[in-house]
Formats: sequence, structure tokens, C-alpha cells
Amino acid sequence: MTESAGANNLRFVGVSLDCADSAELADFYAQLVGGRLLWRHPTSVGVQVPEVLLIAQQVTDYRPPVAKRLSR
Repeated sequence: MTESAGANNLRFVGVSLDCADSAELADFYAQLVGGRLLWRHPTSVGVQVPEVLLIAQQVTDYRPPVAKRLSR
């Protein structure tokens, strides 16, 4: 039996980022970390950056998260 399901074989490959404008977010990350554009569709853009694939995914009625202050 091979060791194909072991924890040492796990690898982080990509992340999908919800946003209001997929092209704008993908362009930002591509410029920030020197990524390479893999595809550009009306609602998603794929950017290969070192060691990971970023997918900017446009979501209808997207609302960005709001930071909450922690009470002391």
C-alpha cells in the first residue's frame, strides 16, 4: 500500500477570493506579487503567483467584510 493519503502529501494549491470586481482584484494581486494571468472570464480571473493559484470570483451583491473592534 502506498502512502498517498498521509499528511505529508497535502499541499495548498489555490484560493478563491469573492469580490465585486474580479478583474480589478486579480490585477491588484498580479501586480503586487508578480503573478501571471491564466484566464479572464466575465465573472472570474485566475492568477498564478509563486506556489499558489488565486481565483478572483465576482459575486452578485458582494459586501466586503467589516472589521469589528474587540472590546477590552
